[in-house]
Amino acid sequence: MPLDVRGQSEPIGGVLALDLSSVVGWAYGLTTSRVPMFGTWRLPKWGGEGARYAAFENELAAFMDQYQPNSMVLEATLPLHAMLHGKSNYVSVSQQFALRGIAISEAYRGSCAKSEIDALTVRREVIGSSRLGRGDEVKKAIVAACHRRGWKVPDHNAGDACLTWEWRRMRMVGLPPVAGPLWSNAA
Repeated sequence: MPLDVRGQSEPIGGVLALDLSSVVGWAYGLTTSRVPMFGTWRLPKWGGEGARYAAFENELAAFMDQYQPNSMVLEATLPLHAMLHGKSNYVSVSQQFALRGIAISEAYRGSCAKSEIDALTVRREVIGSSRLGRGDEVKKAIVAACHRRGWKVPDHNAGDACLTWEWRRMRMVGLPPVAGPLWSNAA
């Protein structure tokens, strides 16, 4: 069941960050906020691809109508070579591009600036490292990084969206990237 945000009071005109997957992570807030609103939209497993895409479009359109973000940032899809080997399959690759297309369409309809950034850059610049392990280790590290910031995210999907939101917020207000392990002890 998707998270209903209609009762929350965050002002309109902020930044919306999306982590596009079968569980869409989202984070939203103004650049003056330190803590974003966040959650997930679980796309249905039944009904095929059309049902997933329609559910995402409905959730995103309602969100866009309510909050009227002026900026949307998407976690960039993996490069094709990465999608076409390993655990990826045709359906998940197709889904990534379809969800991206829907998000871009909704951004256009809402006169909302759209940008994309890859997850490794976000992680390196927001938490100081892009090397967080593999598989479940990465998911746990994302959630832990968010919890250290006081963001009690329900899972890594919302966590990735929050970190992407923070990356965009930092850029918009002119904050420098977080120093990585090589420079963290420099005085």
